[in-house]
Amino acid sequence: MSLQKPRTSILDAARSMTSRQAYMTELSFQLASNIVDTIPFIGAKRDAKQERAWPRSGIFTDDGVEMAETPQEIFDLCELLAENIQLGQTFDVFQVFHKIARLDRLIDWSGEGLQGGGGGTENSIVH
Repeated sequence: MSLQKPRTSILDAARSMTSRQAYMTELSFQLASNIVDTIPFIGAKRDAKQERAWPRSGIFTDDGVEMAETPQEIFDLCELLAENIQLGQTFDVFQVFHKIARLDRLIDWSGEGLQGGGGGTENSIVH
């Protein structure tokens, strides 16, 4: 009777590690996105069925152009949160506050969004 070769090669192990890392990265970004979605943004979701807070309607730049895309600051905050989540690190409060401060113009600070969930300010202008 001969011994069989193990079915797992180094390459298979590397592929498995890569797929686990990709899975953990995806989960980290989902959790980070869920956190960002709790922020009471101005404007309204473009579609009532959309799961994420962005893209939004009713938000205009100083030039009077409606923002059609998700602002880069949203992606930057999400990336920072996801990186810390994936690495299992505590958040650097100053880094997180810095990222949120860059979003200040997009947040509904009236208190209505904080209680009513979503901030429905019409014709909001981003400065």
